[in-house]
Amino acid sequence: MLRTDMGFMIYQEEEERMTSNENWLANNFVQAIFELEELDPEYNLKLFRQVMKKFVDRFGNEL
Repeated sequence: MLRTDMGFMIYQEEEERMTSNENWLANNFVQAIFELEELDPEYNLKLFRQVMKKFVDRFGNEL
């Protein structure tokens, strides 16, 4: 989803770590993506909201 639509590349070991968490809230998931990409959510607020909307549209607020 994020790799193709939003341009993020998550390495295999990070993807495995992230997907091992059984319960993701949209905000926590996007925060984890931003940490991996070393992005500041306050500076990139528009992008943060876009990614969170993608998550919520696809999975609801929780996964």
